[in-house]
Amino acid sequence: MNPIPRSPVRCIPMIRRGMTLLEVMASIVILSIAATAVLPVIDASARTYSETARTRNETGRIRYAMDRAIRIIRQAPPGDTSGTIGITRFDAQTIEFTDGTGLELSGTSLMLLDATQDDAVLLDDVDTFEIVALDTDGVTEVPADAPETAYVYRVRIATADAELRTMVFPRVGMTR
Repeated sequence: MNPIPRSPVRCIPMIRRGMTLLEVMASIVILSIAATAVLPVIDASARTYSETARTRNETGRIRYAMDRAIRIIRQAPPGDTSGTIGITRFDAQTIEFTDGTGLELSGTSLMLLDATQDDAVLLDDVDTFEIVALDTDGVTEVPADAPETAYVYRVRIATADAELRTMVFPRVGMTR
């Protein structure tokens, strides 16, 4: 058996050469154009994220204040007459009950009134705090001198960045 002749392997030396100045300049120009195109997108994304985080934080603050306001109005003490609420002070920005609890807008601070403790700030930087006493139809406002006869209260809290509105049905009024 004759072995199959093999062809000799030739080693070709690799010539290493660097990039020319022209190639480096072309690469820099291409990368600069790509960066210029992407930079506004990255900037807009960062601004959107920041704005979303700020809005989420502000909404959370107002939601907490609204939850507390709802709880206070819902748990209002009964009045002297059956089916009424025990209110000592009421206007568009204040509601105080006979047990000393309530809510009041003092300047730009929404205050949590409490007869057993010092009043506490529930929410700062409030633009609008509004309470409206409504009749059983949920639309007609009750007379200003008889808020204790209201069946439902419309509450609105607004800051510069967000606003929440709700309707609150006091438990005392549910016995009518």
